[in-house]
Amino acid sequence: MTDTQLLQQIAGDVAEIRTKMIDLEVTFTEIDADLHEVKPEYIEKLKKIEAEGTISQEQFEKQFGVKI
Repeated sequence: MTDTQLLQQIAGDVAEIRTKMIDLEVTFTEIDADLHEVKPEYIEKLKKIEAEGTISQEQFEKQFGVKI
């Protein structure tokens, strides 16, 4: 492989990497646009639910008189 061929191969590889980096940047931008800030009151509600705990399917069925 000549120096010229090697430089052309390197240039091609760098161009391919650059294209992939641009694609990643677009993807990250799209992901960032889809993310939303969670409202503090929702976090408080989740904390209350977590503090209350959960019940088993059997307990739920007995408490509410339903069969799941």
